[in-house]
Amino acid sequence: MIAADFPTDKENDDAIYSFAQLTEHPAGWNLIFKPKVGEDSSAKGIVKTVKEWRAANGKPGFKKSRLNVRVQVMNPHIFNSGFEE
Repeated sequence: MIAADFPTDKENDDAIYSFAQLTEHPAGWNLIFKPKVGEDSSAKGIVKTVKEWRAANGKPGFKKSRLNVRVQVMNPHIFNSGFEE
């Protein structure tokens, strides 16, 4: 599970919706909040999943972002007992 530090709930929600919209991945924000058992749900793993899916579906890659978002990994066992590190 990943957490980002946003000043308000609305900004947090907007970022979640933007993630789903920008990545275009069919799993959307479930890549973050409900990863499949055994799937790498770290920030790097999620980016890798999205990049691979976009490449496999003929979509362009990512541009460098100017966003400065602090991301921390939370204990995945709290959210998904089937997760294996």
